[in-house]
Amino acid sequence: MRNHPDRHLDELFARPMFIASVAFLALLAAALHLHEVSGVYPYVFAACVGGMTVLYPFYVVELAWHFFAGSVRWKQYLLYCLVPPLRLGARDGDQGKTVWLPWMGRQEVTPQLTTLLDRQFSLPMIVIALMVLPLMAVEFFMADWIAQNTLLGFSVHAATALIWMAFAAEFIVMISIANKKLRYCRDHWIDLAIILLPLIAFLRSLRLARLMRLQQITRTVRIWRMRGLAMRLFRGLLAVESIDRLVRGKPEIGLVRLQETLAVKELEIQELRDEILEIRRTIPVDRPRYRKSA
Repeated sequence: MRNHPDRHLDELFARPMFIASVAFLALLAAALHLHEVSGVYPYVFAACVGGMTVLYPFYVVELAWHFFAGSVRWKQYLLYCLVPPLRLGARDGDQGKTVWLPWMGRQEVTPQLTTLLDRQFSLPMIVIALMVLPLMAVEFFMADWIAQNTLLGFSVHAATALIWMAFAAEFIVMISIANKKLRYCRDHWIDLAIILLPLIAFLRSLRLARLMRLQQITRTVRIWRMRGLAMRLFRGLLAVESIDRLVRGKPEIGLVRLQETLAVKELEIQELRDEILEIRRTIPVDRPRYRKSA
Protein backbone atom coordinates (compact mmCIF):
# COMPACT_ATOMS: atom_id res chain seq x y z
CA MET A 1 0.00 0.00 0.00
CA ARG A 2 1.40 3.41 -1.01
CA ASN A 3 2.30 5.78 1.77
CA HIS A 4 0.47 9.09 1.42
CA PRO A 5 2.47 12.12 2.57
CA ASP A 6 -0.69 14.19 2.17
CA ARG A 7 -2.28 12.75 5.30
CA HIS A 8 0.54 13.91 7.53
CA LEU A 9 0.63 17.32 5.87
CA ASP A 10 -3.14 17.72 6.23
CA GLU A 11 -3.01 17.14 9.96
CA LEU A 12 0.04 19.37 10.32
CA PHE A 13 -1.46 22.35 8.51
CA ALA A 14 -5.14 21.91 9.43
CA ARG A 15 -5.48 23.99 12.59
CA PRO A 16 -2.94 26.81 11.93
CA MET A 17 -4.14 27.34 8.35
CA PHE A 18 -7.78 27.42 9.43
CA ILE A 19 -6.93 30.12 11.99
CA ALA A 20 -4.89 32.01 9.39
CA SER A 21 -7.80 31.86 6.92
CA VAL A 22 -10.26 33.22 9.49
CA ALA A 23 -7.86 36.07 10.23
CA PHE A 24 -7.35 36.74 6.50
CA LEU A 25 -11.12 36.84 5.95
CA ALA A 26 -11.55 39.25 8.88
CA LEU A 27 -8.89 41.58 7.49
CA LEU A 28 -10.48 41.43 4.06
CA ALA A 29 -13.90 42.24 5.53
CA ALA A 30 -12.48 45.27 7.35
CA ALA A 31 -10.71 46.53 4.23
CA LEU A 32 -13.87 46.24 2.13
CA HIS A 33 -16.35 47.81 4.54
CA LEU A 34 -14.47 50.61 6.28
CA HIS A 35 -13.66 52.74 3.25
CA GLU A 36 -16.35 55.32 4.13
CA VAL A 37 -14.97 56.14 7.58
CA SER A 38 -13.22 59.44 6.93
CA GLY A 39 -9.95 60.04 8.71
CA VAL A 40 -9.65 56.45 9.90
CA TYR A 41 -9.84 54.31 6.80
CA PRO A 42 -6.31 54.96 5.42
CA TYR A 43 -4.80 53.64 8.65
CA VAL A 44 -7.23 50.72 8.89
CA PHE A 45 -6.69 49.82 5.26
CA ALA A 46 -2.91 49.92 5.68
CA ALA A 47 -3.16 47.69 8.75
CA CYS A 48 -5.42 45.22 6.91
CA VAL A 49 -3.13 45.06 3.89
CA GLY A 50 -0.14 44.62 6.17
CA GLY A 51 -1.84 41.80 8.05
CA MET A 52 -2.82 39.98 4.86
CA THR A 53 0.72 40.41 3.56
CA VAL A 54 2.09 38.78 6.71
CA LEU A 55 -0.34 35.85 6.40
CA TYR A 56 0.11 35.24 2.68
CA PRO A 57 3.52 33.47 2.87
CA PHE A 58 1.91 30.69 4.93
CA TYR A 59 -0.24 29.76 1.91
CA VAL A 60 2.82 29.76 -0.34
CA VAL A 61 4.73 27.54 2.10
CA GLU A 62 1.82 25.10 2.28
CA LEU A 63 1.59 24.96 -1.52
CA ALA A 64 5.34 24.36 -1.88
CA TRP A 65 5.31 21.67 0.80
CA HIS A 66 2.46 19.76 -0.87
CA PHE A 67 4.01 20.18 -4.31
CA PHE A 68 7.46 18.89 -3.41
CA ALA A 69 5.99 16.11 -1.24
CA GLY A 70 4.21 14.75 -4.32
CA SER A 71 0.64 15.52 -3.24
CA VAL A 72 -1.82 14.51 -5.92
CA ARG A 73 -4.12 17.47 -5.21
CA TRP A 74 -1.54 20.24 -5.01
CA LYS A 75 -3.51 22.37 -7.48
CA GLN A 76 -6.20 23.05 -4.89
CA TYR A 77 -3.53 24.70 -2.73
CA LEU A 78 -2.59 26.84 -5.70
CA LEU A 79 -6.21 28.02 -5.69
CA TYR A 80 -5.88 28.90 -2.00
CA CYS A 81 -2.88 31.04 -2.84
CA LEU A 82 -5.03 32.94 -5.32
CA VAL A 83 -8.05 33.19 -2.98
CA PRO A 84 -6.79 32.55 0.59
CA PRO A 85 -10.20 32.60 2.38
CA LEU A 86 -11.21 29.47 0.44
CA ARG A 87 -8.72 27.58 2.63
CA LEU A 88 -11.41 27.57 5.37
CA GLY A 89 -13.14 24.55 3.86
CA ALA A 90 -10.09 22.80 2.40
CA ARG A 91 -10.49 19.10 1.66
CA ASP A 92 -7.68 16.67 2.31
CA GLY A 93 -4.81 16.52 -0.17
CA ASP A 94 -5.02 12.74 -0.56
CA GLN A 95 -8.43 11.91 -2.02
CA GLY A 96 -10.42 15.04 -1.29
CA LYS A 97 -13.04 13.15 0.72
CA THR A 98 -12.57 14.71 4.16
CA VAL A 99 -12.57 18.20 5.61
CA TRP A 100 -11.18 19.54 8.89
CA LEU A 101 -13.34 21.75 11.11
CA PRO A 102 -12.17 23.08 14.50
CA TRP A 103 -15.26 21.98 16.41
CA MET A 104 -15.53 18.57 14.75
CA GLY A 105 -12.04 17.55 13.66
CA ARG A 106 -11.49 15.53 10.50
CA GLN A 107 -14.85 14.56 8.96
CA GLU A 108 -15.76 12.60 5.85
CA VAL A 109 -17.75 14.63 3.33
CA THR A 110 -21.18 12.99 3.19
CA PRO A 111 -24.80 14.16 2.81
CA GLN A 112 -25.15 13.59 6.55
CA LEU A 113 -22.31 16.06 7.21
CA THR A 114 -24.00 18.63 4.96
CA THR A 115 -27.25 18.25 6.87
CA LEU A 116 -25.47 18.49 10.22
CA LEU A 117 -23.56 21.65 9.30
CA ASP A 118 -26.69 23.20 7.84
CA ARG A 119 -28.43 22.71 11.19
CA GLN A 120 -25.46 24.02 13.16
CA PHE A 121 -25.23 27.14 11.01
CA SER A 122 -28.98 27.81 11.03
CA LEU A 123 -29.41 29.49 14.41
CA PRO A 124 -26.25 31.69 14.32
CA MET A 125 -27.00 32.81 10.76
CA ILE A 126 -30.60 33.62 11.67
CA VAL A 127 -29.37 35.89 14.46
CA ILE A 128 -26.81 37.53 12.17
CA ALA A 129 -29.38 38.00 9.39
CA LEU A 130 -31.79 39.68 11.79
CA MET A 131 -29.00 42.09 12.83
CA VAL A 132 -29.35 43.60 9.38
CA LEU A 133 -32.72 45.16 10.19
CA PRO A 134 -31.62 47.51 13.03
CA LEU A 135 -28.38 48.22 11.17
CA MET A 136 -30.28 49.42 8.10
CA ALA A 137 -32.55 51.52 10.31
CA VAL A 138 -29.54 53.23 11.90
CA GLU A 139 -27.93 53.90 8.52
CA PHE A 140 -31.17 55.30 7.09
CA PHE A 141 -32.33 57.54 9.95
CA MET A 142 -28.90 58.59 11.27
CA ALA A 143 -26.99 59.04 8.02
CA ASP A 144 -25.87 62.62 8.78
CA TRP A 145 -24.81 61.76 12.32
CA ILE A 146 -22.84 58.76 11.07
CA ALA A 147 -21.04 60.99 8.58
CA GLN A 148 -20.07 63.47 11.32
CA ASN A 149 -19.28 61.06 14.16
CA THR A 150 -16.22 58.98 13.33
CA LEU A 151 -16.70 56.52 16.18
CA LEU A 152 -20.34 55.86 15.32
CA GLY A 153 -19.51 55.49 11.63
CA PHE A 154 -16.71 53.10 12.43
CA SER A 155 -19.02 51.00 14.65
CA VAL A 156 -21.73 50.76 11.98
CA HIS A 157 -19.32 49.79 9.23
CA ALA A 158 -17.53 47.33 11.54
CA ALA A 159 -20.89 45.66 12.25
CA THR A 160 -21.52 45.46 8.50
CA ALA A 161 -18.08 43.89 8.04
CA LEU A 162 -18.85 41.32 10.74
CA ILE A 163 -22.11 40.35 9.05
CA TRP A 164 -20.38 40.04 5.69
CA MET A 165 -17.63 37.90 7.21
CA ALA A 166 -20.18 35.55 8.78
CA PHE A 167 -22.01 35.05 5.48
CA ALA A 168 -18.73 34.54 3.62
CA ALA A 169 -17.42 32.00 6.14
CA GLU A 170 -20.64 29.97 6.05
CA PHE A 171 -20.75 30.04 2.26
CA ILE A 172 -17.11 28.95 1.92
CA VAL A 173 -17.49 26.02 4.32
CA MET A 174 -20.78 24.83 2.81
CA ILE A 175 -19.68 25.07 -0.81
CA SER A 176 -16.46 23.25 0.06
CA ILE A 177 -18.40 20.16 1.14
CA ALA A 178 -20.89 20.41 -1.72
CA ASN A 179 -20.26 17.91 -4.49
CA LYS A 180 -22.19 19.98 -7.06
CA LYS A 181 -20.80 23.45 -6.47
CA LEU A 182 -22.54 25.19 -9.38
CA ARG A 183 -25.87 23.88 -8.18
CA TYR A 184 -25.10 25.09 -4.67
CA CYS A 185 -24.33 28.57 -6.02
CA ARG A 186 -27.60 28.56 -7.94
CA ASP A 187 -29.61 27.50 -4.89
CA HIS A 188 -27.86 30.04 -2.63
CA TRP A 189 -27.55 32.95 -5.03
CA ILE A 190 -28.66 35.40 -2.33
CA ASP A 191 -25.69 34.55 -0.13
CA LEU A 192 -23.38 34.72 -3.14
CA ALA A 193 -24.71 38.17 -4.03
CA ILE A 194 -24.21 39.36 -0.44
CA ILE A 195 -20.56 38.31 -0.65
CA LEU A 196 -19.81 39.68 -4.11
CA LEU A 197 -21.52 43.09 -3.99
CA PRO A 198 -19.06 44.69 -1.53
CA LEU A 199 -16.18 43.41 -3.65
CA ILE A 200 -17.73 45.00 -6.75
CA ALA A 201 -18.30 48.25 -4.88
CA PHE A 202 -14.69 48.36 -3.72
CA LEU A 203 -13.30 47.61 -7.18
CA ARG A 204 -15.55 50.24 -8.74
CA SER A 205 -14.35 52.83 -6.23
CA LEU A 206 -10.74 52.05 -7.15
CA ARG A 207 -11.41 52.20 -10.88
CA LEU A 208 -13.31 55.46 -10.67
CA ALA A 209 -10.97 57.13 -8.20
CA ARG A 210 -9.06 58.95 -10.94
CA LEU A 211 -12.18 60.03 -12.82
CA MET A 212 -14.49 61.14 -10.03
CA ARG A 213 -14.33 63.46 -7.06
CA LEU A 214 -14.33 62.06 -3.51
CA GLN A 215 -18.01 62.84 -2.93
CA GLN A 216 -19.00 61.07 -6.13
CA ILE A 217 -16.91 58.04 -5.20
CA THR A 218 -18.53 57.91 -1.75
CA ARG A 219 -21.99 58.18 -3.31
CA THR A 220 -21.25 55.39 -5.79
CA VAL A 221 -19.88 53.10 -3.08
CA ARG A 222 -22.88 53.83 -0.87
CA ILE A 223 -25.27 52.82 -3.67
CA TRP A 224 -23.52 49.51 -4.17
CA ARG A 225 -23.30 48.88 -0.44
CA MET A 226 -27.00 49.64 -0.02
CA ARG A 227 -27.66 46.99 -2.65
CA GLY A 228 -25.77 44.57 -0.47
CA LEU A 229 -27.75 45.68 2.58
CA ALA A 230 -30.98 45.18 0.63
CA MET A 231 -29.92 41.64 -0.14
CA ARG A 232 -29.13 41.07 3.51
CA LEU A 233 -32.55 42.48 4.41
CA PHE A 234 -34.12 39.94 2.08
CA ARG A 235 -32.02 37.29 3.80
CA GLY A 236 -33.31 38.53 7.15
CA LEU A 237 -36.90 38.32 5.98
CA LEU A 238 -36.25 34.72 5.01
CA ALA A 239 -35.22 34.02 8.59
CA VAL A 240 -38.82 33.17 9.50
CA GLU A 241 -38.74 30.35 6.97
CA SER A 242 -35.34 29.30 8.29
CA ILE A 243 -36.68 29.18 11.85
CA ASP A 244 -39.47 26.92 10.72
CA ARG A 245 -36.95 24.73 8.91
CA LEU A 246 -34.77 24.66 12.01
CA VAL A 247 -37.70 23.53 14.18
CA ARG A 248 -38.78 20.96 11.66
CA GLY A 249 -35.18 19.77 11.42
CA LYS A 250 -35.16 18.46 15.01
CA PRO A 251 -35.72 14.68 14.92
CA GLU A 252 -37.94 14.57 18.03
CA ILE A 253 -40.33 17.25 16.78
CA GLY A 254 -40.31 15.76 13.29
CA LEU A 255 -41.18 12.32 14.66
CA VAL A 256 -44.14 13.68 16.64
CA ARG A 257 -45.46 15.48 13.55
CA LEU A 258 -45.14 12.39 11.43
CA GLN A 259 -46.96 10.30 14.03
CA GLU A 260 -49.78 12.85 14.19
CA THR A 261 -50.02 12.89 10.39
CA LEU A 262 -50.08 9.08 10.30
CA ALA A 263 -52.92 8.97 12.87
CA VAL A 264 -54.99 11.42 10.81
CA LYS A 265 -54.37 9.47 7.61
CA GLU A 266 -55.31 6.18 9.26
CA LEU A 267 -58.57 7.71 10.48
CA GLU A 268 -59.34 8.97 6.98
CA ILE A 269 -58.59 5.53 5.54
CA GLN A 270 -60.94 3.88 8.06
CA GLU A 271 -63.71 6.34 7.18
CA LEU A 272 -63.24 5.55 3.50
CA ARG A 273 -63.50 1.84 4.22
CA ASP A 274 -66.73 2.36 6.16
CA GLU A 275 -68.20 4.35 3.29
CA ILE A 276 -67.21 1.67 0.81
CA LEU A 277 -68.86 -0.98 3.01
CA GLU A 278 -72.09 1.02 3.27
CA ILE A 279 -72.24 1.51 -0.49
CA ARG A 280 -71.68 -2.17 -1.09
CA ARG A 281 -74.60 -3.03 1.17
CA THR A 282 -76.96 -0.94 -0.96
CA ILE A 283 -75.94 -2.65 -4.19
CA PRO A 284 -78.14 -5.71 -4.99
CA VAL A 285 -76.27 -8.87 -5.57
CA ASP A 286 -77.27 -10.78 -8.71
CA ARG A 287 -77.66 -14.42 -7.91
CA PRO A 288 -76.59 -16.89 -10.63
CA ARG A 289 -79.45 -18.65 -12.48
CA TYR A 290 -79.35 -22.38 -12.86
CA ARG A 291 -81.09 -24.13 -15.76
CA LYS A 292 -82.99 -27.27 -15.05
CA SER A 293 -81.58 -30.31 -16.66
CA ALA A 294 -83.75 -31.91 -19.33
